[in-house]
Formats: sequence, structure tokens, C-alpha cells
Amino acid sequence: MKTLAIPTDGPALRFYALSIFALLQGIKCYDFLSIRAVTNPSLSTFLLKWTFFDSLFISVLPYLDIPWLRFRRSSRLLQVAGVLLLNWGLSFGWEVFKESGFGIGMIWAALLRGIDFYIRS
Repeated sequence: MKTLAIPTDGPALRFYALSIFALLQGIKCYDFLSIRAVTNPSLSTFLLKWTFFDSLFISVLPYLDIPWLRFRRSSRLLQVAGVLLLNWGLSFGWEVFKESGFGIGMIWAALLRGIDFYIRS
């Protein structure tokens, strides 16, 4: 009988952690698009749910004892604040920009121009 052997070296464990994070973000994108498709979206539920899941991932990650993924408490708090800001932007930022006349298309165009400038220089 064959057994499943999970590698215990640092790079493989970091790859698994990154894969789980990418899976979470992919599920978040699917959830965001499915919520946006309905006529009366519950965006506060989206914000709370995904802030909880992202914060849980960031909080559990140091206990897995993966090299280079053991962060200080202040760093973890900044990471949680970053995902909270990202989730808030997905949940309510769309309406804030739409009401101000500053369209999302303009933001993406500015970001792409900045990335293109960074790559060319």
C-alpha cells in the first residue's frame, strides 16, 4: 500500500501555504462575483466572512512552523489590516468610487500604467 508523503522542506511548505492562500483568494473572487450578480447583494456579510477567513489564515500560518513564514505580531496585524482594506474595497469601495464620479476603470488604467512604467524602467 502506498502512502502519501508530504515534503517537509521549507520551499515545498511555502508553496503549499501559497497555494492555500491562492485558493482562498480564488474562492473569494468567485463569491464576490456571485454576490455582485444578484440584485440585492449582502456586502457586509461578504466583508465579515472573508475578513474572518483571511485573518484566520494569517493567524494560523506561524503555528505551522514554516521557515520564512513566521511573522512578528505587528507584521501579522498589518497583514490583517491589509486584507481588511482589500475586503472593504471589494465590498463597499465600488459604490464609493461610483458615487464620486471616479470610475473603477480609471483606477485600473492608472494601476496598469504604473505597472507598465515600472516594467519599462
